[in-house]
Amino acid sequence: MTPEFGGMSLRMFGSLLVVLGLILLLFYLARRLRLRGEPRSAHVPQMRLLGTLSIAPKRALALVEFSDKWLIVGIGAENVNLITALDRPPLMEPDQEVLRKGTGFQDFLSGTGILHSLKKSRETSTTDDASQ
Repeated sequence: MTPEFGGMSLRMFGSLLVVLGLILLLFYLARRLRLRGEPRSAHVPQMRLLGTLSIAPKRALALVEFSDKWLIVGIGAENVNLITALDRPPLMEPDQEVLRKGTGFQDFLSGTGILHSLKKSRETSTTDDASQ
């Protein structure tokens, strides 16, 4: 090994450390600047899943909060359908827990009458299938 080779490898190793240090410094500065600026999701409405209710294999109802609206959504194996949109109850603050202890999503749906209408439509479709 020649002295020239040792000096070149030390310079190469030093250059590698400088490049890695610059990358880490840029990463740190990018994170700091992004935290100071407006968050990306500030102009995107908040969406939260408040509860789900399984009604059949691979089928469920979901209660979703989206921009002061409550959406009841039917979820199937291959599709998602909006069933109804409700205004968020005025007494419920967005940060509060929607479904209190002792009540569930099914109780909420029963109170709105949606669950009853779903059962009724299911019964009529079953009787229509049986009559054919």
